[in-house]
Amino acid sequence: MKNYCLSDLIEIEALQNMADSLYQSTGMPLGIIDAIDNSVLVGAGWQDICTKFHRVHPKTLLRCQESDNYIKDHLKKGEACKYKCKNGLWDIGIPIIVSGKHLATMFLGQFFYEDEIPERNYFVDQGEKFGFDIDVYLKALDQVPHFNNEKIDYILSYNKSFIGFITKLAEGALSNKIAEKKFRTLVENTVEWVWQTDVNGHYTYVSPQAEKMMGYTVKEIIGKSYFDFMSSDEAGRIIPMVSKMLANHERIAGLENTLIAKDGSEKNFETNGTPLFDENRNFLGYMGTCRDITERKHSEKALHESEQRFRIMADGTPVMIWVADAKGNIEYINTAYRRFFGVNLAQVLGQNWQPLVHEENREKYVGAFMQALKDQKPFHATALVKNANKEWRWLESYGSPRFSADGKFCGMVGSSPDITERKQAEENLHSLNKELEQKVAEYTRVARDRAKKLQKLVGELTFVEQKERQRLAKILHDHLQQLLVGARMNSEILCRSVAEKHEKVAKKALDLINQSIKTSRSLTTELYPLVLQQGLSAALKWTVRWMNENQGLTVDLQTDLQIDPKQEDVTAFLYQSIRELLLNVVKHSGVKSARLEVVRDEAQKQLRVTVSDQGAGFDPGVALKDEGTGFGLFSIQERLQLMGGSIEIESSPGNGADLSLIVPLETKEEIEDDVTRKIRAEIKKTKPGEDKIRILVVDDHTVVRQGLSTLLGLHSGIEMVGEAGDGREAVEKARELHPDVILMDINMPKMDGIQATRIIRSELPCVRIVGLSMHDKQDQADQMIQAGASAYCTKDGSTDEILSAIRRSD
Repeated sequence: MKNYCLSDLIEIEALQNMADSLYQSTGMPLGIIDAIDNSVLVGAGWQDICTKFHRVHPKTLLRCQESDNYIKDHLKKGEACKYKCKNGLWDIGIPIIVSGKHLATMFLGQFFYEDEIPERNYFVDQGEKFGFDIDVYLKALDQVPHFNNEKIDYILSYNKSFIGFITKLAEGALSNKIAEKKFRTLVENTVEWVWQTDVNGHYTYVSPQAEKMMGYTVKEIIGKSYFDFMSSDEAGRIIPMVSKMLANHERIAGLENTLIAKDGSEKNFETNGTPLFDENRNFLGYMGTCRDITERKHSEKALHESEQRFRIMADGTPVMIWVADAKGNIEYINTAYRRFFGVNLAQVLGQNWQPLVHEENREKYVGAFMQALKDQKPFHATALVKNANKEWRWLESYGSPRFSADGKFCGMVGSSPDITERKQAEENLHSLNKELEQKVAEYTRVARDRAKKLQKLVGELTFVEQKERQRLAKILHDHLQQLLVGARMNSEILCRSVAEKHEKVAKKALDLINQSIKTSRSLTTELYPLVLQQGLSAALKWTVRWMNENQGLTVDLQTDLQIDPKQEDVTAFLYQSIRELLLNVVKHSGVKSARLEVVRDEAQKQLRVTVSDQGAGFDPGVALKDEGTGFGLFSIQERLQLMGGSIEIESSPGNGADLSLIVPLETKEEIEDDVTRKIRAEIKKTKPGEDKIRILVVDDHTVVRQGLSTLLGLHSGIEMVGEAGDGREAVEKARELHPDVILMDINMPKMDGIQATRIIRSELPCVRIVGLSMHDKQDQADQMIQAGASAYCTKDGSTDEILSAIRRSD
């Protein structure tokens, strides 16, 4: 649609006259500016101060334009925008909006308000600044009209109504132009040839389609009659038919005729016409259309020939072929149809074909056929029928909708091959398939049962493996390492008493024992770190420190508060897998840092462990395909799948890696351990008069207790007051003996050292406790200190270190 301007819709001269009258009656200067190209459409009463000064000088002109732009930017439909420009005068703008489009703006001004005294010095300075003739400029200033607020409101009200009047005129004109354009567009783009004749039958108007259809230009057709383009024979046939219609001013409807085009070719047309009358019912001529039906006529001829060929071909094929109309009535059957059923066309005309279908199939078959006719869609159905030999045979019918040249639905054409042999073969195959499915289902059930048993067996093997690792680690820790510690202590005692010539050998033996302890501890950690007994969270914190100290890998550990699974085998598996993934970072990534995140999802009842790094990355497909890649991911994935979990890998060469282990968990309630009790009564302890430090040794290994007692007893200032074999006994001995210092082993039966420390410190706050363990200092030092211990030492450390801790605690 064309973008119309206001000047396209309203006569500007008339608008100027109305504006002049408005100015004469109100004294308010006004102008109408085109909103599209900013051209001045109407102007009345424009002041000299504007036309001769402000809009002439380039700098003051910029101020005027700034005022115009401000007003245009703040215009709203039906509202006035007031603005005092930088040249010192007032302007008012009102938009002229036609059919939602801003076509122009009415500007009122410039003027002063009566209660506003112009600052004359301002205009004098402005005139001097821009080189104006001051006297002429001030004279022009004095001519600027003054209005009070009431008069301005009256003028605005009147002009808004005036703009409303302009808008209605413009919208009416726009509607007429749009309607006219639509009509012309419709006429000029319709596929028909639109024409109009006078009372004598001569063309007074023809649409451009006539040129395309006939080859004649519009000018060549205007003034001629309809019959001038017919052959003499066609005119002789048509004139008698049309003459009566013209004489009686009747409608011409569906008249088919042939015209001669400019190139000499014949064109078939369907002509329709309506008589035209004036308001007094005087006949003016005809208006009508000519539709080119040449192709339709050719199609009808070709269709007739095609039908002849179809009948010849259909009667020659061995497949049954039939034709039905839009209601399902049979119109044609071929020779094969007649022979198969032993009927002729008269016997099956209309709906008489339906009884040929077996009564058990009839309703479904006929219903499908009628629905296809209703939907004008292809038809397909099978049915049991009785042939001419009284045999029941299966037919499979196919039908395709057929349409006339003008798109009218005519019915269905189809075929019905005999599929009895195929049907029998399908039934035999179905029986075989059913038998095969039963066997496959049975084999599948057996395979599923075996798979479940295998999964259970693998799970049990995994559990047994972890238990065996734990057992071996416990043997190393509880027996071999304790014996080695006892041997170290006795060797240390021996080193103090042997002759000088044997001192070197004794120290060498002591060094070998220390190395054996270190090797045994490393092997214990490899098999099953005892810290796992405290849960996955504690084990991961220990692993992070171990990776940093032994592998130089910094691990950023992020965990939920409660992540520990209650299944021991799951805890062990996750620990081993995480350790394997972190070692993979060390071996393959080429970086010295990684991130370990463990999140417990209670909603999904699963634990998600993610190890990520920014290193070299790898191809997940290769890593998961074969155990030989060195990543160990194949084995981890296999075990996860058996546990009902999965592994997710996001990595590619050069882009780091994110590996997530997802493990299903059972809901576990954390049970508060209430074995210990806090005794609030404060027990006052009277320390004996001597200066010796009274020590109680607590360890579940006799050899360690004896070794520590013997070793520490050699030192003056220390008195060994007792021994205990577990935490519970330690609490009882502490209450009984009130020692100064307790050397407390951490891992013990019945009650561990951490729990015993809490109880003793709550009851006997004056007793100092030094924690002892076979593990590294940082492993359990924090837990012992939090429980109330004053210091922490490892059993394989030097005696001087233990002595120092005892004296510091004192």
